Amino acid sequence: MDRSKNQQDHLISWIEKDGPIRFDVFMAWALYDPCFGYYHQAPGMSGADFITAPEMGSLFSDALIDLIDALNLRCKHLVELGPGTGQLMSKLAAKFKHQFEHYHFVEISESLKEIQLENNHFCSHILLDEIPENSLIIANEWLDAIPSRRVKRKDGKLLEAYVCLDNGQFSWQWQATTIELNQWPDTDGIYDVRDYRKTLQSLGSAIKDSVCLWFDYGYHANELMHLPHLGDSLRGFYQNTVESDVLKHIGHMDITADVNFSALAHQVADQGWLVSNYFKQSRWIIDFLAKHPDRKNNTWEVRQLTDPSEMGERVRCLIFTDPKLELKRLSFDECARL
Repeated sequence: MDRSKNQQDHLISWIEKDGPIRFDVFMAWALYDPCFGYYHQAPGMSGADFITAPEMGSLFSDALIDLIDALNLRCKHLVELGPGTGQLMSKLAAKFKHQFEHYHFVEISESLKEIQLENNHFCSHILLDEIPENSLIIANEWLDAIPSRRVKRKDGKLLEAYVCLDNGQFSWQWQATTIELNQWPDTDGIYDVRDYRKTLQSLGSAIKDSVCLWFDYGYHANELMHLPHLGDSLRGFYQNTVESDVLKHIGHMDITADVNFSALAHQVADQGWLVSNYFKQSRWIIDFLAKHPDRKNNTWEVRQLTDPSEMGERVRCLIFTDPKLELKRLSFDECARL
């Protein structure tokens, strides 16, 4: 049976039985369901659907190595969340083979686990709540795939998106909601909203002597207040094409929405971590290039990682740590904007 039709039939039966499905529930199913989810087939991390910064070349990983050195990080464990093909870990391990004692992946996709271990046989796969103390925890484009709720503010009222059937087609239905929008604009618009508390609670046992470096597409609250349309960032990636209709290609397409870094930072602090640095990818990469003027660079890769219309202004990094640790405040830090 055609896999796409099987998925659509399942979703139709689900809606007919239980009624419209809240979007975050749909997104979780479309990405993570063991039978139908995108990440449980042979997904397109190798470039068939999208390409991440570590897979463009060596610039991102070299700059990250420089950042780890600059911050004088001395953790025993190196952990990567959602490592894709595992290329970033391969590069980090080659550089820091005498620094870290143990290497771990956190991954839910069985097909990706096999790919990750092909060149990283020294790594082990663990769960989020199994991450040990004294870990450097790296995540690149991991947060944007956490299921989000889709909320519309209209005339002072809040409505929430559900997936429904309309004349046999998947469509949107908006229902009244009691969700609270903290660190979001109070103007009319559509916002893709996440609650990170469950994720951070799972990570809580690792806090002692640990450092998190998390990179992702996103904005902070001040930007969203001035440009509320940025809050509507829901999109799919299908065969290296951005797809605005996420109700297409169900189970065959990655679905993401940008991170509200102010909301994330506040929830990080509420869980007992210390927010140390926050910066745009462009400023970090440009700083690295300035420090290494003789480095041979691929012009396309530099443009992708630094250009405001590409990843440069749209990808941010949040660094947070055990409050007992005091990391260097970077010259390009923008924590005050959070």
